[in-house]
Amino acid sequence: MLLKAYANDLPNYRAACAQWPVKRAADFCGLAAERIYAIAKQFANTQASFIRLGYGMTRNEGGGNAVRTISLLPALTGAWLKHGGGANISTSGGFTLNKTRYSGERLRKAGLRRINQNQLASALESSKNPLKALFIFNSNPAAVAPDSSRVRAGLAREDLFTVVLEHFQTDSADYADYLLPATTFLEHPDIYTAYGHYHLQWAEAVVSPFGEAKPNSWVFRELAKRLDLKDETLYWSTEELAKDLLDSKHPFLEGISFDRLKKERSTKLNLPQDFRPYAQGSHFPDKKIRFSPAPKQIDFIEQPNKDYPLRLISPPGSHILNTSMGNIDSLVKAAGGEPQVMVHPDDAKHFGISNGKHYRILSTQGSILRKIIVSKDAPQGTVIALGQWWPKLAPDGKSLNDLTSERLTDLGAGSTFGNIVVRIEAD
Repeated sequence: MLLKAYANDLPNYRAACAQWPVKRAADFCGLAAERIYAIAKQFANTQASFIRLGYGMTRNEGGGNAVRTISLLPALTGAWLKHGGGANISTSGGFTLNKTRYSGERLRKAGLRRINQNQLASALESSKNPLKALFIFNSNPAAVAPDSSRVRAGLAREDLFTVVLEHFQTDSADYADYLLPATTFLEHPDIYTAYGHYHLQWAEAVVSPFGEAKPNSWVFRELAKRLDLKDETLYWSTEELAKDLLDSKHPFLEGISFDRLKKERSTKLNLPQDFRPYAQGSHFPDKKIRFSPAPKQIDFIEQPNKDYPLRLISPPGSHILNTSMGNIDSLVKAAGGEPQVMVHPDDAKHFGISNGKHYRILSTQGSILRKIIVSKDAPQGTVIALGQWWPKLAPDGKSLNDLTSERLTDLGAGSTFGNIVVRIEAD
C-alpha cells in the first residue's frame, strides 16, 4: 500500500525487470543463479537493510542508471522507513550551505563556453576552437584526464598560456608557463564538508607556509585586483566566505554559526532526531519515487572482444591513489617503485605472460608499458592497475589514462574510467 502511495510508473518498472530473470542476470554477470536468489531473499526479508554504494560503479557508460537502479531497491522493500535502512553513496547533500554568492555563477557572462573536464583533450586540440589559456589548480590533468596522450599534446601547444598552482613538479606542472607554489591543507585555514559523515569541520593552519607558497584564494584575489573586478566576494577572506556559507535558512544548519564552528572545529549538522530522509517519499513536490525506466538509453557499452579480450579497472593502490602525493619517495618505494598491473594466472598462461616482466597494454585509444604481476588477486578476465601513477614515473612516461576515452556516462556526464577493454602484448 505504501509503495503504491509513494511510487510512480510501477507497471513499466515491473516490465523492465521482467526482461531480466535471474538466469539471464546470472549468465550476464558471471554469477551463480543460487547466489543471486540467496542475496535477494535475504535482502527482501531484512527490514532495515542498508546498501553502501561506491563511486567506482558509476564510471562506465551505464553507471548513472546502475546507481539509480540500486538506490530504488530500499524503496521496494520499505527499508527507507526503518532506522538504519536505505542506501548511501554520499552524505554531501546534507551540507546545505548557502552557495548563492560563493559559486560565482551570477558573475558568468551569458554565452560563455562550458567544458566538461572529461573532454579536455578535445577542448585543447588546435583544430577545434581550442582553449587559449588554462588555469590549473587542485588537479593534474596530464595524468588524470581521459585520453591523456591528446591532453599532453594540447598542453604542449606553443599558443596555449598555462598557469599551474601546485605543491610539486607534477606532469601538468611541466607544461606551465607560470608555476606558482601553492600551500597545502596544513598551511591555510579552510571549511570542510564530507561525503561519509554529517560533521561540518573547520581547520586552522597548523604550520607556516613553506617558502613563497600562497593559498589558491590569495592568487585569485590578487588576480581580481589586477583585472579590476568589483564584486566584493572576490576579495573575502576564508573566514568571511565561511560565514556567508553558514548563512543558510536550512534547518540542518540551524544554530551553527561560524564562531561556534571555529570553537568546536567539528560540529554535527542539526539533523532531526528521527532522521529518515525518505520515509515520506522522495524530494519531488509530489513525493513520488521515480520508478520509471531509464530516462536515457545507453547507445554503446564497451565489452571484451577478440581484439581486446580483457577488462581493465584501476582501484586505489595500497600507497598510490589519484596521483596525490604520487612523488613521495617512501610511498613510491613501498608501492614497488613503478606502476604495476595484476593479471590472473589463467589469463597469464593463456596469453603467454610472465610474472615481473614488462608488457604493452593496448586499448582502442592508445598503449602503455607496464610491469605485470601475476596474482590470483585479479579476477580472471580482469586486469587491475594498482593506483594512478604520475606518467613521468612510468617506464614509458605515459599515463594509465592514455587508455581511456572521452566517452561520457548515461547520467551526469561523468567519466567512463572503469570500462576499458584491453589486450596485452610483448613489448
